[in-house]
Amino acid sequence: MAHHMSPDCYAILEILPDADDAVIRASYRRLAKLRHPDRNPDNPEATTQFQILQQAYSTLADPRKRRRFDRQWQKLNNPPVDIPDVTFKPEPAPQQEMSEPHVNPSLRVREGRPRREKGEAYRRSAEEQSRLAQAEAARLQREMAAQQLRESGQRVREAATRIREAAFRYKEERDRRVREEAAKQNQHDARNMV
Repeated sequence: MAHHMSPDCYAILEILPDADDAVIRASYRRLAKLRHPDRNPDNPEATTQFQILQQAYSTLADPRKRRRFDRQWQKLNNPPVDIPDVTFKPEPAPQQEMSEPHVNPSLRVREGRPRREKGEAYRRSAEEQSRLAQAEAARLQREMAAQQLRESGQRVREAATRIREAAFRYKEERDRRVREEAAKQNQHDARNMV
């Protein structure tokens, strides 16, 4: 029986697995705008790709579905790994007997170095992933703020256009009334002269 693997929702949404709801939502909105079938009429797979994007968002936006997805994805892609103990625990010095050759204590310290170095590598990797996630979240926040500024700027421009149009209509109406009053006054003056 063939095993069906679900797509990687995090890769589809271009986010890290520890992304919070705001990052998930922002990434979905950005990608939905880019990949919407109406924006990609020449791409015959646009509808399918957009549906996959929607499904990934639906999975990660719902906490229950996301936990289930994370468990399944963890089992499929991350088989259990024996992570070495990263703490250095020096072994107690053995009781030396007269017949035992002398062991240099610095050798025991050197034997613990690979463990410490692996632990440091794991720690640095985790810190780097955290830094990247924070940078991505900050980038998305800046992008969202810029989008909001663009949208508010657009609303201001639209309001200014409406105000200019209203002012123009008001001026035209005022000029028309002034001309009508002047014409009436001229007719009145002409009758009085006769």
